[in-house]
Formats: sequence, structure tokens, C-alpha cells
Amino acid sequence: MAKERITGRQKDVAKMLRQRKGPPAERKFAGRTTGKTGNAGIAGKTAAGGSLLSIALRNEKAERAFYLRHAEKTENRIEKAMFRLIADDELEHYDALKRLLKGDIGEIGMSEEASEKIKDVLRRQVLNAKKAPRSSAGDLDAVRTAIKFEAEGASRYEEMRDSSNDPAQKRLFDLLASMEHGHFLSLRELEELMTDPASWNTWRERHSLDGG
Repeated sequence: MAKERITGRQKDVAKMLRQRKGPPAERKFAGRTTGKTGNAGIAGKTAAGGSLLSIALRNEKAERAFYLRHAEKTENRIEKAMFRLIADDELEHYDALKRLLKGDIGEIGMSEEASEKIKDVLRRQVLNAKKAPRSSAGDLDAVRTAIKFEAEGASRYEEMRDSSNDPAQKRLFDLLASMEHGHFLSLRELEELMTDPASWNTWRERHSLDGG
């Protein structure tokens, strides 16, 4: 079952990266690395020789700043709420990776429930609104940039998982990949609602009937 879920996630991400344009089972991570592993060998190297872990740290920090910046700028309340929650997740990812860089994952409590919270915000905001909130071209551009971030993040963590020989690291990277994929799916739904006005009522009717 887990293999099927991961395969589906990889297909979604691969499709997104080509185009550039049921909730996962909850899993919690609490692991410890074996000794001081340091940076080298934790997450492999890029073709240019850079550490994937170092790249992931830079990206998490930059992406969190992006989400907070656009959450403040946008007047679209759905985008604002979703971006703030994703920014919180990116901070958790950054902190987990920083501890791993020091060679000790320690006790880290993260779960895919975070992605479910983002989906729930989207559902509640849409169901409580009579019409789609006004969006600017900048709002849509930000959502599409975020989609790209999350697709690439999921792919990157899958690569890090596959290049690691440490079971605790593998579990952490797989959880991070799954959380990024959850962000990706919710942002794709938001993009659809922002670009297709007809989908707003259809989406509301569907989620009203099935309870979200």
C-alpha cells in the first residue's frame, strides 16, 4: 500500500515538473541518527557537487520567507491562510534539517496532519464564502510559484531518501516528501478555483455533500 502511495506521488510530481505550470495516512516521525554523521553522505551530492541537504536548507528558508511575504501582501483570504500554514511547515522542515546537519535528528514530532490542516482551511474558506474572493495577477503568480516549489521539494526529498542508507533519515525524508506533496495538491486546487470561476460552485457543492 505504501509503495502504491509513493508511486502516485512520484507521478504527480513528475507531471508537474514536465508541465512547469483520499488524504495520505497519518505518519509521525521520532528518530535518532546513529552517531555524528555530519553533512557528507547524509543526502548525496548534486551533479555540481553541492550537498542536497545544504540546498534543501536554503530552499526551506527562502520558501518560508516567500510564503510569509505574500501572505502579508495578498488580499485573497484563502491564499493568505494557506500560505501562513505552509510557512509554519517550512520552518519545521528547516529545524529538522538543521538538527540532521549537526548529526543528530533527535526527537522530532511531525506528521502529515499538517497537510490535512491546509486542506481543511481551503475547504472551510470555500464553503463559508458565497463567491470566490477577488484575486490579482500577482496572487495567481504566487500560487503557481508555490506549486513549483512544492513539486520540486517533494522530488528533492525523495532523492534524499533514496540516497541515504540510514533508516531514520529515510523515514524523515519520506515524511518531508509526503508533506510537500500534500502542499502541492492543495495549492493545485487553489489554482483551479482561482482560474476557473465555474469550478467554485462545483467545488462547494461537492464538498458540501461529502462533508469535505
